[in-house]
Amino acid sequence: MEKLNFIESPIKFEALEELGVLPGTYVDEILNSDILVLPRIGEQRTKDKIFSEDSMGYFNELKNFTTDVKVEICADDEDFKELSLHSDCVSLPMLLVTMFGFPIAVQFTWYYIQKKLLTPTKLDDVTVDASIVLDEDGKARRLDFHGKAEDFEQIVTQVKRLEDE
Repeated sequence: MEKLNFIESPIKFEALEELGVLPGTYVDEILNSDILVLPRIGEQRTKDKIFSEDSMGYFNELKNFTTDVKVEICADDEDFKELSLHSDCVSLPMLLVTMFGFPIAVQFTWYYIQKKLLTPTKLDDVTVDASIVLDEDGKARRLDFHGKAEDFEQIVTQVKRLEDE
């Protein structure tokens, strides 16, 4: 796999209200988090904030995975809705992260893929969509992954190399 490929993104902490995804509660916690689980942005034109399937489970596991970073979900409890898709492709929740939260978000995503998706019977059958948006000093870049679940490990390896540099 070649170098990590980031693309510019309009999604950043300071733009959450403008994007219409900032809930009415927990605003300070959300804006000061290191890893934020986001609803699906730009796919629907309703007021509902729709999250990827199992976003709440993903969020809860992420909070239990680490205490080193502040983890939040961008939703009010009463407005939380998940979209259930039945396909061979698993769409993981989009994450908005700080530079501090980025390596942990990548490591957790790999942990989650291994724990939930990679079983001996499904190893070749599972495709994953994952996006992690890195908001560094108000400049946002998105890392997208679409591919076989086991190939996400290459992303983890490259992020570890970046940390070591």
